Amino acid sequence: MTPIDTAQEHAKRVAIWLPLARDAEPCQAVTSHKLQTLAAATPVLVVDDDPLVLETVAAQQEDEGFIVTTAANGMQALGLLN
Repeated sequence: MTPIDTAQEHAKRVAIWLPLARDAEPCQAVTSHKLQTLAAATPVLVVDDDPLVLETVAAQQEDEGFIVTTAANGMQALGLLN
């Protein structure tokens, strides 16, 4: 494990190179229709303390057809799960 430290006011760019898997079966792309079928039956919980991020991610998931519930923090998320 390589630690990545940065000060809050400084950005950090990280690149990770992974080897190709040998003898791996090629994956098939998920079509829009398959994704919509999956999404229609799948609720998701989006949790983030940044309201803009929360709203953006939730809207993207709703656009894909997922049933979205949001929480502004971990405690709120745990309350929703109970």
